Parts: sequence; C-alpha cells; structure tokens
Amino acid sequence: MILKVDRFTSIHSRGRYGTICIKVDLKEKLLSAIEARGEKFLLEYEGLHLINFSCGNYGHKMSQCSKIREEA
Repeated sequence: MILKVDRFTSIHSRGRYGTICIKVDLKEKLLSAIEARGEKFLLEYEGLHLINFSCGNYGHKMSQCSKIREEA
C-alpha cells in the first residue's frame, strides 16, 4: 500500500531515483525488484536491515536461513 510519494518523484524532477513510502506486511515475501513498462526496477528498503531475498523474509540473514539449509 502506497502511503506517500516524494514531491520530486511525482513531478519527475529528481533524475534516476524515485522515492515512495509504502506499508509492507512483513509476513509476506518481500521483492528485490519489480517490472513495470518493460523495465526492471530494483527495490531498496530503508530501515529494514535483515532482509533475506533468498527466501524473501525479514528478520534473519542468509547464513541463518532455515529454508536455505533445508534445500542444501
């Protein structure tokens, strides 16, 4: 859910980076990128330092991921 769009992002005046504020459900898998208009856009989550994109979950590093250990 989008909560806020940065003023410079909404008027396309900031260059290469857009900034939006979204609400995410940390129980759901987080994405590392999205595709829109035929382009791939990498996502960066500020304030979430323990995101494991191998399994898509928040709260642990890849070295501590039980899902990765199960697959090995």
